[in-house]
Amino acid sequence: MQNRGIMRNRWFTFLLIFFLIGFPNASQAAETKQSKDITWRAMLNLVSSNHAYQYIEVLASQEMEGRQAGTDGARKAARYIGQLFQGFGLRGFNSGDQEVYTQPFPIETYNVLSGTSIRLVSKEIDKSYQYRKDFTPLLYSSKGQASGAVMFAGYGITETSMNWDDYAQKNVKGKIVLIFRKSPDFVEFPSSSSLFVTKMETAKKNGAIGVLIVDKPAEKNQFMIESKSVYAEPAEDSIPTVFINQDTANEILATSGSDIETLYNEMEKTKKPVSLDIKAGIEMKVNFSFTSEQTENVIGIIPAEDPETTEHIIICAHYDHLGKDLVNNTLFPGANDNASGTGVLIELARVFSSFYFHPKVNVVFIAFSGEEEGLLGSVHYTENPIFPLEDALCVLNMDMVGTGTGKLISGTDAKIYPDLADAIKEAAEQTDVETVLNAGLLHSGSDHVAFAIKKVPSVFFIRNNPTGIGGYHSEEDVITSISQKNLEEQIKLTMGTVWIFAEADYFILDFSDSIWANRPILHPRITLKGVGSEGVYGTINQNSFKIDDTGSLQYLINLKSGEQVIHLEVLYEERLVYEKYVHYTADPKPELICDFDFNYSVNLDDFLFLSKQWNRTANSIEKQLADVNVDSLVDEKDFALFNQSFGYTINP
Repeated sequence: MQNRGIMRNRWFTFLLIFFLIGFPNASQAAETKQSKDITWRAMLNLVSSNHAYQYIEVLASQEMEGRQAGTDGARKAARYIGQLFQGFGLRGFNSGDQEVYTQPFPIETYNVLSGTSIRLVSKEIDKSYQYRKDFTPLLYSSKGQASGAVMFAGYGITETSMNWDDYAQKNVKGKIVLIFRKSPDFVEFPSSSSLFVTKMETAKKNGAIGVLIVDKPAEKNQFMIESKSVYAEPAEDSIPTVFINQDTANEILATSGSDIETLYNEMEKTKKPVSLDIKAGIEMKVNFSFTSEQTENVIGIIPAEDPETTEHIIICAHYDHLGKDLVNNTLFPGANDNASGTGVLIELARVFSSFYFHPKVNVVFIAFSGEEEGLLGSVHYTENPIFPLEDALCVLNMDMVGTGTGKLISGTDAKIYPDLADAIKEAAEQTDVETVLNAGLLHSGSDHVAFAIKKVPSVFFIRNNPTGIGGYHSEEDVITSISQKNLEEQIKLTMGTVWIFAEADYFILDFSDSIWANRPILHPRITLKGVGSEGVYGTINQNSFKIDDTGSLQYLINLKSGEQVIHLEVLYEERLVYEKYVHYTADPKPELICDFDFNYSVNLDDFLFLSKQWNRTANSIEKQLADVNVDSLVDEKDFALFNQSFGYTINP
C-alpha cells in the first residue's frame, strides 16, 4: 500500500509538472495562433468587392471613353484614380520641389479613320466589306489606296535557302496579292520569313501595290479582326495591307472557282508553291492617324515607418484600354481588361488606408498607362523608378481578374522567386482563396514583364476564362461580365501577400461581429474589438486603450439612442499618427443589457455567464459586461437586474 502511495504521488507530481510546464507552452502557441487568426479575419473583413465593382463601373463607363492612352478618356481615368489615392490619404512622390501623383510620358496614339475600306468587283459581284467584321488594317500598313487585279501568291514567301519562292515566274506588278498567314506546315521555315513586315516587303519588291492576308484554313480566323488596334508602326516604305477573314477570302477566290481549302491542300500535297490569277479586282483604302500625345502613370504610396528606407512593394494594374472606334464611334469599355485589376488596386489602397497600417517597407500603388501599346507605362517606370528597383521586394500585377469561371492563376516561378511563391501560398491558405502557380505566365504580356526583365520578383495575377465571358479586346467586355466573387478573391489574395511582406505595425477595429451590421444597434452596451501590434496604444472616445500581449483589445461602449460616433486615435511616441471616425446608429433596448452573448435573448446561458463573474476582482471585459449597474462589483444587485430581463427575447 505504501509503495502504491509513493507511486501515486510520483505520478501526481509528474502530471503537475506536465500541467505547469508543458501546457502553458501549448496554450501560448494556441493563443498566438488564435491572435493571428483574429488578425487575418479582422483584416479581411475590411474588404469590399462592392467598392471595387463600383470603381470598375466608373472606369468602364461612357464618360471614360474606353481609356485609350493619350486620349481625354484616359486623362479622365487618371484624374479619377489620382483623386481617390489622395482622398484615401496615400502620399505622392517628389518631382522637383513638388509632391505629385502622376508620372507623365509621351505616347504615339494610333487610330483607324473613316474611309478605310475594301470593295470586290467582278462580272458577278460588286461588294463592299465592313471594317472590323470582314477586315482590319495591319499594323505595318501604309496609308493610301490601291486598285487592281488580284493574284493568290501562296504564303508570299521568298526563301532561297529553302528552295521556296511564291513569286517565281509570276507577274504581280500593279496587282494586289492575296496570301496566307505564317508558312507551310510540312517544313519549318525561318521565323523571319513568316513575319507580316517581311511578307509586305517581299510583295512590294515584286511590284505588288497592296496585300490581303488570311489565316490558313485549319486556324479558323485566329487573327482578331473584330478588335481595335491602338498600336502600329509608322510605315514610310510600305504598301496598303489588310487582314481579311476566311469568308471574305473565299468570296474573292470564288470568282475564279477556288477556295482557301483547295489551295492550301494542293500546296501541302505537292510541297510546291501554288498561285492563281483571280478574275476580280479589289479597291482598297487604308486611312489612319498617328498623333504624339502625353499619358501618365498614377502613383500613390503608404510610406515605411523609417523615412530613410527605400525597400518597397509594388502593387500594380494598367488602367488604359482600347478607347473608341473612330470609324463607327463604338466603345470598348474594357471592364475586365483592365478596369477589373485597377478596381482591385484602388480597393486595396482604400483598405490599407482604412486602419492604422505602418509598414516596415514602402507600399507603392501604381496604375499604369500605355500597356496596350506595348507595356510603355511600366517600361517608363522601370527606367524612372521612384525607389531603386533593387530594393523592390516584389511586384504584384493584376490584369483581367474580374471575369471568368476558371481558376485564379498566380503567374510566377517558385524556383526563381521562392519567397514570393511562399508568401502567395501562405496568403491563399490564410484567406481561403484557391490559386494555381504558373511559371509560364511570368514572361507573358502584361506590366510585370518590365520588372521581371530587371530581375524584380514578380507575379501576374489573372483569372482563367475558359468560357470566354465578356470577350477579350471586344465591345462585349462590359461591367455585367464582372464577378464580385472573383474581385473579392483577388483583393484578399493580394492583400494577404502584401501583409506578409510589409511586416507592419497595425491596429484594426474589428467590425466582423454581426451586431455591427444591424441598423440600428439594439443593445445598450456592445464590445468593440480590436487587433494590433503589441505596444500600440491610443484613445477611443478620449478613453485610453492599449493592445495587450495577445495582440487584441476589447472595449465596452455604452450606447445612447440616435446617431453616434466612435473616435479612434492611435499614438506613437506621444504623437497622433492615425485618426478615424466611425458613424453608427443605436436604438438601445434596456432589456438587452443582460444579453451578454449578444444573441438577442436573455436566457440561462447569460445567467451562467453572470454567475462566473460573481465577486471577481480582475477588471476583465467579462466582468465589465456582468457589472450591470456599473458599480465595479458583480453582486446581488446585478442578479436582481438580471431577473428583470430573464427570458427576454427580441428579433431585430
